[in-house]
Amino acid sequence: MKRLGRAITVLILLPLLALTGCSGLDYMIEEYNSRFGIHDDSVLLPGDLGYDEKDMLEEEYHVYRVGVDNHTLNISAPRVEEASYRWELYKDDQLVQQDYDSSHHTFQLLSLPEVATYQLRLTLTVGGKEYKDTALVTVHTEQVAS
Repeated sequence: MKRLGRAITVLILLPLLALTGCSGLDYMIEEYNSRFGIHDDSVLLPGDLGYDEKDMLEEEYHVYRVGVDNHTLNISAPRVEEASYRWELYKDDQLVQQDYDSSHHTFQLLSLPEVATYQLRLTLTVGGKEYKDTALVTVHTEQVAS
């Protein structure tokens, strides 16, 4: 009797399972993932309608000095054809480093200045229009446990 009950249960559940799986595993995964936001893979660049210039840089960057060794810091801006980039690094409103070249979409800090917080200013010019953004760059001393 128990075998007959199990067989009937299996015969009822098997078609239900087959029907729910008709759309496939990929469909189930896409359906689940679609609940977690907008999936727009298009990237807006400076010069595009609706571009926010405050999206060029992160708000803060951190770099650590270990002993006497310097670590470098590279910060990239959006790469736009026929654009010019001006990078300026300030400490207490005093210019520390400047890089102005139409081809440098990356700011490089090869020799770290003293431990402090700096303001990095980026001015990107494309099509006669300027886009500006700022970020904080903090240089820390990393404590190495002995």
